[in-house]
Amino acid sequence: MKKSANISIDFKFIRSLLKMVEIRKLKSIFEEGGIHMTDKTLVCKDCGKEFVFTAGEQEFYKEKGFTNEPTRCKDCRIARKNERFNSRRNNDNDSWK
Repeated sequence: MKKSANISIDFKFIRSLLKMVEIRKLKSIFEEGGIHMTDKTLVCKDCGKEFVFTAGEQEFYKEKGFTNEPTRCKDCRIARKNERFNSRRNNDNDSWK
């Protein structure tokens, strides 16, 4: 009679390893000059203004493993972060009353 092995697989760990391999591949391509990114003009989903997603920012996104382009301009991103911060701060203050 065969005993079956109890194997535990950590899929999060495997995914992180795959991301690291992909990032290394991308870095080598950039270092070799295989991909030349150009600035992109995007439209902010909050204010509707155009903003530039620079080649440097695109490279940073690739290195970090981000797959989506930004959807908000810098001013709207800052405003959104401030709103969330103030909302949390107000909620914390309310809990002390």
